[in-house]
Amino acid sequence: PLVEANVIDSPKGSVVILSNWSGGSVKALEVTLPADLAKKKRTLASGATFKNDSNKVTLDLDTAEALILR
Repeated sequence: PLVEANVIDSPKGSVVILSNWSGGSVKALEVTLPADLAKKKRTLASGATFKNDSNKVTLDLDTAEALILR
């Protein structure tokens, strides 16, 4: 739904940057993580709540968000 995802990796973890280009909020956006990232602890930079299920994260996205994986 016009959401761009970019991954930045470092020795201490990874971040998935989600940018919403749709012009409106995206409800229940489902992000599927690759196996190597799915094992890491997940938080959102905004502190918002999200659904965390095996290799998937489901969240409501307004303009942008960063999914932090450590």
